[in-house]
Amino acid sequence: MAIARKFRRLGEASLLLGVGLLLAGPRQVRSQEPVASQDAFTVPGTVSDAETGDPLQYAVVGFPEFGAWSLSDADGAFSLVVPAVGTYQLVVVRRGWYLADHQVTLSGPQTLDIHLYPEEKGDAVSPGRLVGRVLEAGSGRPVSGATVRISPTNQETRTDSRGRFLISGISAGAIRVEVDRRGTTLRTDTLAAFPGVTLAVEIAVSDDPSTRPDVAAEVWPQYLESVGFLRRAESRRGNRFGRAYLDDRSSSARLSDVISSAVPSLWAERGRFGNRVLTTRARGGGRCALGIYLNNSYMPGFDIDSYPVGWVEAFETYEGLDVPMKYSHPCGVLLLWTRGSP
Repeated sequence: MAIARKFRRLGEASLLLGVGLLLAGPRQVRSQEPVASQDAFTVPGTVSDAETGDPLQYAVVGFPEFGAWSLSDADGAFSLVVPAVGTYQLVVVRRGWYLADHQVTLSGPQTLDIHLYPEEKGDAVSPGRLVGRVLEAGSGRPVSGATVRISPTNQETRTDSRGRFLISGISAGAIRVEVDRRGTTLRTDTLAAFPGVTLAVEIAVSDDPSTRPDVAAEVWPQYLESVGFLRRAESRRGNRFGRAYLDDRSSSARLSDVISSAVPSLWAERGRFGNRVLTTRARGGGRCALGIYLNNSYMPGFDIDSYPVGWVEAFETYEGLDVPMKYSHPCGVLLLWTRGSP
């Protein structure tokens, strides 16, 4: 089956939002994979330039519906496992070529020939961003002063005292991420970056080469851009956590405990009216309760544990001088962003 499609607007890439990938190498993925069943089958294919016919390496190919992803090799070849026959959305992204987003009907094993059109000058999709934290494997302590480098663009930055970093202007497609500390490369991974969105990652490193936890990766939803979440991430103040962190916590866990375990300077306690609150150390001693905002609405007296962890898309915490002026509060603030927020 031959597929060729040419996209010019980022809006047509909306299918990619909410998808985070870690690619281990050509034709291999360490992200979600469909559960094998007796009805599952393998679909091979190739990706090539629609104008020249040349094979395209490092194209990210996948079916977002059931989390099957692959990376094309030097011959443009890839292979995907499909759980059952049906009609699915196929997404293909490669740096320098237009995004392909197409419905395909699969009745069994068949070869997919995908043809991508090169982007025209001045018509490239908007770049994305890579934001994340580098932590020590095992202890979870932040790694400061580490160099984070990506290729093929050769951009780099250093982690701050909390292990955080941000690289803007990354291109869509496969990018190679290298973490270096004191001249020693601690780990190298290949990630799938999507156009115009922010890829959030958590990278654990160790001096022991046999210790290599998976990278936690997710794409932050587009609406977080409009509420200033990503802009505040660039300031490197406060703390931010998204679904990659929340999904690792028990669905039965209390939200206050999840947040206090993520930010050690906060405590989960009972407020004056019996509601669960988060507190921080006050200037004059004792504890001081954070102000809570739910989707930008101030919620005085809000019981944080009345809101299920599974309903939260992301949260931010700010204390002391880090509190943004818009959310001025003497103790600090907790900003909650729910799934499906406008």
